[in-house]
This record gives sequence, structure tokens and C-alpha cells, in this order.
Amino acid sequence: MKARAVLVTAGLLIMAYAAVGALADPDLKPGGVLIFLAGVLVGHDAIVMPIVLAAGAVLIRIVPQRHKRAQRGRPPAGRKNSESPAKPGADHTDR
Repeated sequence: MKARAVLVTAGLLIMAYAAVGALADPDLKPGGVLIFLAGVLVGHDAIVMPIVLAAGAVLIRIVPQRHKRAQRGRPPAGRKNSESPAKPGADHTDR
């Protein structure tokens, strides 16, 4: 969790640095920035996301079952239901 906090803080500092630099630029055109950001959003949703989803669909078919994690509440392969850590109503504080 500490690494996540460090990464979030670093990301926020980098974004703040970019925003201050952009606002200090006298040649900044807000309309152009908005068009660029809209283009990035559309490009991500139209190009990157379908590629990632297709790669996931391919991988789910070619990775052997023994290497997959439990899905949809099922225990991992080789584990009995009685050994499942996610029992409804169980107190998980004693782990």
C-alpha cells in the first residue's frame, strides 16, 4: 500500500507540474487543448481498449486452466470448497 501512495503522489506532482507549465505559457490555446484531450479519449476507446480486450479474450482461451486464478467465486483448481477462504458469513479478521 505504501508503494501505491508513492505512485499516486508522484503522478499528482507530475500532473501539477504540467498544469502549471501550461497555464504559464502565453501561447496556450484552451480550445486546442480540449480538442487534443477529446482526441486522446476517442483514440483510447476506439483503438487501445479493443486491442486489450481482444488480447484478454485470446489469453483466456490459450492459458491452461491450472494457471488461472479462481473466477466467479470458484475455488482455485485443486482446492476443496471447505478450504475456500471466502466463506459467506465467515469472520476474516483471524487470518
